[in-house]
Amino acid sequence: MTKKILSLAMVWVLSSLAACSLVPFGPETQTAPTITPGATGLPVNSGNIKLVIPIGLANGASFHTSVAVEYPYINPSFGDMPEHTLISLDGFNLPGKTARILVFQADQFAQYTELTQKIVSALQILPAQSNTDVPADLATTFFAQTKFLSSNQFYGIRYLTEALNGYSPINNADIFYYFQGLSLDRKYYIEAIIPVNATLLAPDSNPDSAVPAGGVLFSINSMGDPAAVQNYYTSVKDKLDTTDPSAFTPLLGSLDELVRSIQMTP
Repeated sequence: MTKKILSLAMVWVLSSLAACSLVPFGPETQTAPTITPGATGLPVNSGNIKLVIPIGLANGASFHTSVAVEYPYINPSFGDMPEHTLISLDGFNLPGKTARILVFQADQFAQYTELTQKIVSALQILPAQSNTDVPADLATTFFAQTKFLSSNQFYGIRYLTEALNGYSPINNADIFYYFQGLSLDRKYYIEAIIPVNATLLAPDSNPDSAVPAGGVLFSINSMGDPAAVQNYYTSVKDKLDTTDPSAFTPLLGSLDELVRSIQMTP
C-alpha cells in the first residue's frame, strides 16, 4: 500500500462501518423476491435482478427500492442518493451483522458527487489494469485480499476493508468484504458490503482487546507517528493476504460466488 493511495483514500474517513452495514434504512418500495431452492445455492430474484445465495451463507434475501445515503457516504448534506435497489441477505451467517448489495444506475451514481464520478471512471478502465493493484480512486485507507472479479454480466474489484475514522485496530466487529463493479454495458454500478471475520483479528475496536496468536498487536501510542500507523496497516494487510481462505467467515470464495451470480434481466 503506497503513501499515494493512503492519502487519497482519506476522503473516505467521513464514512463509518455503521453506515455501510448496520444503518437502518427506510424502503420506499419493497418487492417480494422469488426464492427457489437449487442444488448449488438458493436462487432469488425480484424485478430485473436475480442472484444465487451460496448454501450456508443466508436463507433468503429482501429487495428494497431506496434513496437512502449509502457507503461510502453518510453525510446527509449531500442529500438523497439516486434511487437504487438494496438487497439484504436474510439469516446471514454472522449473527447480528447485516450483509447488503446495492445496484444503481451507473450514470446516476456518477452524478451524485465528485467521488462517485471518480469511482465510476476508475471502474470503466479497470479491466485494462493489473488485477492486483487497487486504483487510488477505488482504494480505502486499509485494504487486503484484493481480487478482480468478473462474470458474463459484471466486472469489478473486491477486497477486505474497514471504514476508519482515524487510527483504529483492524478488527472483526468492523472489517467487511467490499466489491465495486460495473455491468459490461456500463449501465449499472454494483456494490457489495458484507461483514466477515478472520481468526487472527481482535474481536472489536477496543485497543485493549486481546489479539489472537498470529495477529498484529495494535499500539495506541503510535497514533502520532504516521510511519508507525502505516506500518501497522501494512502488517495486518500482509497477514490477511497470506491467511488460509478457510480462516475467514464467511468463506471469501462463497462471497465471490454470490457476486458473480448477480444477473440483470431486460
